[in-house]
Amino acid sequence: MADKNLSRGDFLKTSAAATLGLALVSSASPDKSVVSVVKMKNDNIDYAVDKAIDLLGGIRDVTKGKNSILLKPNLVAESPTFTTKPTVIRALAKLMKSAGKEVFIGEGSAAASGFNFKDDITYRTKKQDILDPMQKYIFEQLDYSELASSMNIPLINLHYGDLVDIPVPNGLAQDRYMRVL
Repeated sequence: MADKNLSRGDFLKTSAAATLGLALVSSASPDKSVVSVVKMKNDNIDYAVDKAIDLLGGIRDVTKGKNSILLKPNLVAESPTFTTKPTVIRALAKLMKSAGKEVFIGEGSAAASGFNFKDDITYRTKKQDILDPMQKYIFEQLDYSELASSMNIPLINLHYGDLVDIPVPNGLAQDRYMRVL
């Protein structure tokens, strides 16, 4: 799936309206947070995700005005213990695609054994020759490479590119974000 792996810069250049993170917010006022919680039945993640989105106003309301959606799971390291399960992202991606949205999965993981985690210490680095193979490794270890391939969804390595701080006036989730130049 090498041709489907994009850098953050490539993603922002090719997507018309990228949504950074998964901002699942309905038309509530900007100073009011919206959360939905659903009890899972029979381990049916698709049902739970669909119901949670319905409680927020439905997929069309949640994605209104957005053509491209970046799903940003929490893939801290290569252990499934610390991560968003691929089944949750698969369910969200199916909903987004059914609403006619272009879907991307993006992550910039913090650490992985053999890359920047040794002897129970995480060493922060900006070295692309460490971060790039580390992110690919984490995507593969957590089955995100298979998920992306099976759904024809590009993976975005969020370690790429120079960042600039961009203000987001009246942002619902945050008042600024970092964007690649």
